[in-house]
Amino acid sequence: MSRKYYGVVRVLNTLTQGSAVAGLEAGSAVLCKEATEAVRDIYPNSIIAVTNHHVVGEQKNAMLNIV
Repeated sequence: MSRKYYGVVRVLNTLTQGSAVAGLEAGSAVLCKEATEAVRDIYPNSIIAVTNHHVVGEQKNAMLNIV
């Protein structure tokens, strides 16, 4: 059985920096099937989402809200 993953997700702040508040929406990302499949052997439980730098900034982790 294969996993299904597709669509746009909301990216939430995980850090408080300047006027940004942790937990509030920072932007959006698109789930990327090709990138997820490319890293499956290295990160077997991961789903790769692609977004812009201004959405995640210097955060080491991002919290996604998949609806």
